[in-house]
Amino acid sequence: MQSTEPTKVKKSKKRREIDRDQIILQVIAIAGIAWYLVFFYVPYIGLTIAFREFRLTDSLFGGQWTWVGLRYFQEIANDIQMPRIIRNTMVISLLKLVTGLPAAVLFALMLNEIPRLRYKKFVQTISYFPHFIPWIIVSLMALYFFSPQFGMVNTLLMSLGVIDRPLNILHSSDAFYWLATWSELWKSLGWSSILFIAAVAGVDVSLYEAAVVDGATRWHKMFYITLPSIMGVVVLVFILNFSSLFAGLGGTFEQSVFLGNTINQDRSMVLGHYVLNTGINLGRFSYSTAVGLVTGVVGLCLLTIGNLTCKKFLGRGLYMGGDGN
Repeated sequence: MQSTEPTKVKKSKKRREIDRDQIILQVIAIAGIAWYLVFFYVPYIGLTIAFREFRLTDSLFGGQWTWVGLRYFQEIANDIQMPRIIRNTMVISLLKLVTGLPAAVLFALMLNEIPRLRYKKFVQTISYFPHFIPWIIVSLMALYFFSPQFGMVNTLLMSLGVIDRPLNILHSSDAFYWLATWSELWKSLGWSSILFIAAVAGVDVSLYEAAVVDGATRWHKMFYITLPSIMGVVVLVFILNFSSLFAGLGGTFEQSVFLGNTINQDRSMVLGHYVLNTGINLGRFSYSTAVGLVTGVVGLCLLTIGNLTCKKFLGRGLYMGGDGN
């Protein structure tokens, strides 16, 4: 009997420690869920603005307001600017997806081939730096590089005799798509590759060792071991980015605001910027909310289409079941 008493005391102390740890974890979890509900689900109540005539003096939960049904959605369908704005948003987002995703994957694969760990960390850290530069600073850098008066690019090209007069890239509608694409690539390349670098680090080292025994080169290991091993992460990132094509991928909104102007607005005006102008500047809160609601619904449809397409042709999707589908 005496030998069992200390054992019971130890078990009770251990149980109390486990209970205390569980309480702490549950409190943290509840706080996270509450934060998510408050900032992601409660705002959905505001979507009712899209179906009624809303003024700043009105209340979301009561008061006198006029129900207008689908009137603002009909206005969206009849808006003569909407096709051009949707085209700009989709084209810029597609260009970013086509260039950004392969570049991030290739960067992660090439970084994995660097033998020296210190140099690899240095390159990886440097690649993250542009992500933390605000878009307003990026726009000032673009002005410094491409200004027709004092831009470094124009000065260099004219000194080499490549051009006779300065190129006005920042005010050219034809150049805005590519300006937005390449500035996004420069800014987000390193940051976008984080998931792929982590996935590459999780590849089984024994696969590389077996490949070396079989005479595989670096390129063989990269394209026949590393790339197939991280394909699940690549598909996941592709689907999530594909769902953002209609809303604007990456910093599309910021680029439209800071790099766009009245001269190139036929290419620079995107949905996010248009909603800002109509909702805040013109005070059309109901109309801009309707545009936002349509954007969210289309994004959900694109998410579903991208997921089904990847599952059909690649055998991988957003939701992985027990059978791998």
